[in-house]
Amino acid sequence: MISVFVDSLEFDTIIGLLDFERVEAQRVCIDMEFSADEFIDYAKVCEVTQSEFKEQKFYKIEDALEYFSIKFKEK
Repeated sequence: MISVFVDSLEFDTIIGLLDFERVEAQRVCIDMEFSADEFIDYAKVCEVTQSEFKEQKFYKIEDALEYFSIKFKEK
């Protein structure tokens, strides 16, 4: 089993429930761990995470966690 750790991936994105939170991007910091039976491209994981956060504009971090749990299992 191969494990990949992403520590302190920082970027700006729209996230939050309140109107004022959805006006300007906020800095988020993400730690992730992935395990698989085959190669995991660390750079691709980071790229996809950032682009999907910016595109989806999640309301809650729990929504993002569920989204990525499904998305990365599919890949």
